[in-house]
Amino acid sequence: MQALPGAGAGGIGRNNGSASGSGSPRGGGSGTECGGLPLQLPTERSDHPRDPSEDNGDDLVEEKIQRGFSLQEWWEKTVASSKLYLERHSAVKHFLHATKSGDTGSALLCLANQPFLLAYHTFAKDGDTVWHLLAEYGDTSLLSALTNFCKIHPPPKRFHKAKYMTGGRVDRDAMILRFMNATNRLKQTPLMFAAYHGRDEVIRFLLRNGADAWSKDRCGSRSALHYASMRGHAACVHALLEALPESQKERNGLRYVDVQSASGFTPLHFGISVDSLQVTRALLAFDACIDMFNVFDAGEFWLSCVTRSTALHLCAISNRIYCAGAILHYWEQNRVALKLEDPRLWRDAKGRLPVEIAQVKGHEALEKALVPGADVRPLKQYMPEISDSVVLRLKAIAAQVLKEQMVASIKEAEEFMKLLGTYQQHGRVFARRAYDAQSVSGGCRV
Repeated sequence: MQALPGAGAGGIGRNNGSASGSGSPRGGGSGTECGGLPLQLPTERSDHPRDPSEDNGDDLVEEKIQRGFSLQEWWEKTVASSKLYLERHSAVKHFLHATKSGDTGSALLCLANQPFLLAYHTFAKDGDTVWHLLAEYGDTSLLSALTNFCKIHPPPKRFHKAKYMTGGRVDRDAMILRFMNATNRLKQTPLMFAAYHGRDEVIRFLLRNGADAWSKDRCGSRSALHYASMRGHAACVHALLEALPESQKERNGLRYVDVQSASGFTPLHFGISVDSLQVTRALLAFDACIDMFNVFDAGEFWLSCVTRSTALHLCAISNRIYCAGAILHYWEQNRVALKLEDPRLWRDAKGRLPVEIAQVKGHEALEKALVPGADVRPLKQYMPEISDSVVLRLKAIAAQVLKEQMVASIKEAEEFMKLLGTYQQHGRVFARRAYDAQSVSGGCRV
């Protein structure tokens, strides 16, 4: 027979006396006989707590039985969850399509209908947000529209945290600042995405709106400047260092141009490793330190060198003769202000000079230039004649022309869609008029 709710392990109505050895109701028994009927008496649970070892799960089963199991309720919840998932999946799909095509109006309409997209972290497997997405595509107009949209329509309350609340209301400036510095699962920010993909205009926009350039990822503790240098984007390096606010140019006695990764590599190391003369010159234009070295020989699988390797050591390892010439010319022109000895005299952790590494690697032309005290003027024959300013100016012109072409194409497509919508809307009227005209002309011929 099924036990009633609240029955103990011994069951109500049975005199077992297992707790104290007596047959009293308050002792071991949980009930007594009165006129042939079981009589339930109250028990003092506070004075005699139940031993957890005696609990066989009867109470849980009885509670479930009393509460009941509604198949209809479960089905309704399942259907509602499925509808919500499909609705959000469709919203994400439409938003991605609008973003990739540069349709600002459709993208903002998707955000107005589905505000959860503002805090959505699954646009990619690494948990990218909408801000990462726009930084990658380089759409500054949509980024600006999205920022203004957030000031008017903040995301739902479930995304609001206490530190973004002021007097019970959402501090929208703090919320936008949070979005600007949102990180994915790899701790990468939208500024890092823009630097990696070469979006210098997006970098300037993000820095103007409070993006933190000192943020570092968890893939070696790299900054946005590291990403721009490792990809060879000299325009992004200029944008990061020029548009950087005064409050971010230096932290804890370290300048941003010399920010180090977890292994101690600076952006200058990264620029030399990819053999980018333009990045090297851009960093030296902002007085990057040429005497900084790495503190670990691991951390960057694509950058192999021993500890205490300077920029010239990397040049000697990989035969970066252009970058070595830029560094030596920079040192020669600023040796008084820098107060540094000849960088060709610095040794790595194994006690090797850059010239010794070049000799072992067989880089003869670079070996002659890296001899301590040697004249650096012969290196000019290996240097490209075109200057950084010309390269950057040509890149800016090309980017502006491409942007104008894209905007013109988008406007043309919008006009076509408007006309197409008008024709579809009034198609019946046009067809009716044509039919009437044909009928009249046919009647005249008859």
